[in-house]
Amino acid sequence: MRIEEGLFSEALTRYLKDGWPSDLRLVHMDADIYISTRPVLDTLLGPLRYRYLVLFDEFYSVNHEFRALREFTSLFHVEDWRVVAASEDGAQVLIEVNGAAEPGRSA
Repeated sequence: MRIEEGLFSEALTRYLKDGWPSDLRLVHMDADIYISTRPVLDTLLGPLRYRYLVLFDEFYSVNHEFRALREFTSLFHVEDWRVVAASEDGAQVLIEVNGAAEPGRSA
């Protein structure tokens, strides 16, 4: 596990300085608002073709994380995704992406 601190633009740049990791399986999105969530989804997850999970913590607002996911899946033509789990109030949602992808298939 690796935790990057700081602004998303700075932390993401540091995290990806050596390229996309082949073992990225879970991303916990704690961006809360659209303007922060969307660039992380596009930059970090857009190129990935293997199975991974995204945990959103503020998914209930249609104007923020929900909107970012909807636009991300449309832009990157992600059709293989599903809700794996959700909190009772719908705020926290775990999404599986590329669930049918071949094991070992990378970006």
